[in-house]
Amino acid sequence: YQVRVEGVEKPINIVTVHLKNGKYGYGVPKEKQKESADRYEGEQHRVKEMACILDHTVRKSKNPDKELWIMAGDFNSVSPLDKANYGEGDMRLWVHEYILNNTPYVDVIRDKFPSETLTSTGSDTYRIDFMYLSPAMMKDVPYADIIKDYFTMMVDSGVDKFKHPSDHLPILVHVRL
Repeated sequence: YQVRVEGVEKPINIVTVHLKNGKYGYGVPKEKQKESADRYEGEQHRVKEMACILDHTVRKSKNPDKELWIMAGDFNSVSPLDKANYGEGDMRLWVHEYILNNTPYVDVIRDKFPSETLTSTGSDTYRIDFMYLSPAMMKDVPYADIIKDYFTMMVDSGVDKFKHPSDHLPILVHVRL
């Protein structure tokens, strides 16, 4: 999606993401999901999803590092920038390795908290929700955080696998336009 803000000469390009979850490949029948997971087909599928998203958005641009780009959402994968929490060769890193190696995007949370891992789920060790910004947009970010407060804290709703208000914490980014 592209928006124009009064007083800002460049449009803001916004890409929202929700990649496939699960360790097994897309559409794999229940009886074959373990085999599929053992072959890392879920990770392979997420990388294909990300390549498609990037090919139709930021990589279509001739100067993406000079334009205003935001890509944010649930990536259902973890980042090598948080690799202190993961082993070498962890297949869950593939999606973010692909982004970091093939786009100018900057992980805004890692940039603002270089020596901390802020989590975006109920886990104390990982995040699967990210906001990436182009360098042109990143230079105007004085503040970013993952909000963990009274309202955003996950509470069991009593409904199976449903947390209130969400099972993900929000990312807040201030941008001076």
